[in-house]
Amino acid sequence: MVKKELSLRRRVLFILLTGVFTVVIISVLGEVLVRNFYPQVIMGPRVKYSEKYGIIWPKNEVITNEMPGRWKFTYTTNEEHSRGKALSVSNVYDKDNIVVLGDSYSFGQGVNDNEEYPTVLDQKLNDRYNVINLSVSGWALTQQIRRYYEFGQLYNPKLVILQFCENDPWGNLYFKVTDIEDGRFVFHNSNSSANKLKRMLSNSFIQYSCLYSLGRSLFSGSFLNKKMLNNAMGETTKADRQSIKNKREKFYAELLDLFSKDLKAKGIPLLMIAPNREIDLFPGIKKEVTQLDSLGYLTYYETEDWFKDNIDYSSPEGHHWGTKGHYVIAEHLAEIIRSNKLSLK
Repeated sequence: MVKKELSLRRRVLFILLTGVFTVVIISVLGEVLVRNFYPQVIMGPRVKYSEKYGIIWPKNEVITNEMPGRWKFTYTTNEEHSRGKALSVSNVYDKDNIVVLGDSYSFGQGVNDNEEYPTVLDQKLNDRYNVINLSVSGWALTQQIRRYYEFGQLYNPKLVILQFCENDPWGNLYFKVTDIEDGRFVFHNSNSSANKLKRMLSNSFIQYSCLYSLGRSLFSGSFLNKKMLNNAMGETTKADRQSIKNKREKFYAELLDLFSKDLKAKGIPLLMIAPNREIDLFPGIKKEVTQLDSLGYLTYYETEDWFKDNIDYSSPEGHHWGTKGHYVIAEHLAEIIRSNKLSLK
């Protein structure tokens, strides 16, 4: 009887070990095949969970973003979870400060260190200004506003640069860490359903796997994932989608209105930019931006007007702004700031 039990245990153990070994072999072979014949974009470490902001870059990390055999970029974060030089908070600064708020475009995803426009701008204005980049990939206006009031304003900025992206209206509701109550901003911690997963995977070795990245991409673009996201956001019918779109635009406009007017009251100019005419996708937001610009609460520039038609300014990583693009952005912003072409109405 004892021998039979031992024999059964051995068979079960053998089956389990065989299964594990088979999975490992298939995974290794799959990784080799995908990496060599169908390479995927990999990045690590990725943004991690943040109670305040939903997501944030890990601090003091060298982040690798690559498609093996095609292209590779590295992004170095500082002690404040941001890119570029870290400026210590003080009650006195030797130069005026400019704070940049944005997402992956302003963070500089798709260009190497020191090629992102905030750093190039800092170099161009180094005789008079410090440029502090507080941008994080994936952030929307709710996160940018909270970051400004809880940290950015400590730099006593003489100018705030705000970069819009088409993901912002959606992100404001997905990461609603800032809201408006009784005419003032209030901050809430993130309760996104993705938080627990990000805690586990953001710094995992699996982020460097092309096979995992392929599975991630297939799921992200799948009908099931889109249906899950739509249901989570209340978008189940065409009428729902239009209603939610209008709600997103209205909320963004309200956030921008209060933010720009508060900065104006404090004597801080707000310079707003957007890539690839993406603001045109949101008539309600464009109307608000145009109105605030005309009233002198902000100055808006469409960056696409700064690019020549016959030159490719994009990054192989996928963003519209590559190394050339970031340089052009910095060059024009420097000229605007030096010439004081900001709304002072």
